[in-house]
Amino acid sequence: MRWRTLWAVAAAITCTANPWMASTANAGPAAPQEPRTIRVVTYNIHFGTGLDGQYDLHRVCEDIRLLHPDIVGLQEVDVRWDARSRFDDQLRTLAHELQMNAYMAPVYQYATARPDTPRQSGNAILSRFPILEMNNRYLTRVAPSPTHAHTPQHNGGRPNALISTPGFLDVKVEVGRSPLHVYVTHLDSREDPAVRRRQVQEMVRVMERETGAQMLLGDLNASPSAEELKPLWNLFQDAASSERAENTYPADHPTRRIDYVLVSPDIQIRSSSTLPTVASDHRPVTAEVTLPRLN
Repeated sequence: MRWRTLWAVAAAITCTANPWMASTANAGPAAPQEPRTIRVVTYNIHFGTGLDGQYDLHRVCEDIRLLHPDIVGLQEVDVRWDARSRFDDQLRTLAHELQMNAYMAPVYQYATARPDTPRQSGNAILSRFPILEMNNRYLTRVAPSPTHAHTPQHNGGRPNALISTPGFLDVKVEVGRSPLHVYVTHLDSREDPAVRRRQVQEMVRVMERETGAQMLLGDLNASPSAEELKPLWNLFQDAASSERAENTYPADHPTRRIDYVLVSPDIQIRSSSTLPTVASDHRPVTAEVTLPRLN
């Protein structure tokens, strides 16, 4: 299912104005493209609420601005959702403030009186590069409790029923002339890994069909050694080296590493770090990577 919520927020990031997009008109055969080094971030923003319990999307925005990213994978994003985020369109605000393209992949969506402005909550991407293709793919999830006031009811009253919902973001961005597949995800948080294992299998089936450079950004809710994550290591490298990897959760005194930047083997990893912040309950992870040369 495709959700086409795309905002081109500034002329400075259109194809014609992108400094990495040189015109090829009447230029003859294209020369091989040099590798491009970019900065990538994954950030679970906790709907804009920090560890102090205060809602402040500006703090999240400033965290991202400080990191100078080219691509950001976001989890727990609200678009006109409810009072917890003041009915803000968080993605539009972040895209406007940071002057980036954006695409929303809602896990949950409610219709409103205006069909063009549904209430949404889920995952998203911000990109300084043009977004060429957009998909919101399905994963298995545990249905919300019938007593939960803020999510759609799909389980017919059955506790822990499994359902299939969208929210696995799959886009292709254009970095210079290089196509780059970017996936953003947020896996099940329960201690029992059964649902996460199924979600990983479903993601792998999508991602292994693609060729070329790929990256997966997200809150996987599991440590790197978790059995259910093993299929991912057949496709990706962990941008954080095991010797210097930093924990990401909880943000004030992190004891677990559950947020990741994963990249395909043809992408060179240059560095990775986390940002100390309490604007969310997670710390954002940043990686600097070099994309493969396009011949």
